[in-house]
Amino acid sequence: MCGRYSLLTEKEIIAIKEIIRSLGKDIKDDIRTPKYQTEVYPTDIAPIMTIKENIVHLESAKWGFKTFHSNKAIINARYETIAEKYMFKNLVFHNRCIIPAPSFFEWAKIETKKVKYLIKDQDDNLLFFAGLYRINPDNNQKEYVIITKEATGDFAKIHNRVPLILRSEHLETWLNGNLSLNSANAIVVNLTFENISNSTDLAALFD
Repeated sequence: MCGRYSLLTEKEIIAIKEIIRSLGKDIKDDIRTPKYQTEVYPTDIAPIMTIKENIVHLESAKWGFKTFHSNKAIINARYETIAEKYMFKNLVFHNRCIIPAPSFFEWAKIETKKVKYLIKDQDDNLLFFAGLYRINPDNNQKEYVIITKEATGDFAKIHNRVPLILRSEHLETWLNGNLSLNSANAIVVNLTFENISNSTDLAALFD
């Protein structure tokens, strides 16, 4: 899963706008970024990207779909079942979004300890998580979830799920619905991970 990630800096927001312009798209900027926040938690307000009438919208939305039977928000959607689940199947083609982030976090369990890892692109490129959004009818607020897939390789030793991450050249085709779920799942983004908890040796996990 993805349960926390880094908030964009102003410099990174400018970089995203440059990427969008390089795709030949106009931008509508309506981001309300918290001034003193560095990590995004479930139910926080954070920037997402959507597309409407061929214009890319940079806007703020709430992370997590509110449910009627629980106070706990749904923050992730599994790639493998997203087209079947009642909550998501009608959003897959017309309510896609992208959640940009410089990095995200996962916790690996080693013996009795939980070890926090910082995960980012190995070349320090921005990460673009594939997601879905909807409008909450109770408050007219836009909400989003991050799509996840099965983790492979060394990352699977940290967690069994990883965000479905797009490359910058796939942003437009994901948003407009022309990139299939299977094609998105096949995109490879090389990640690096760093133990930032200082509670155990990294080698203990990968022995």
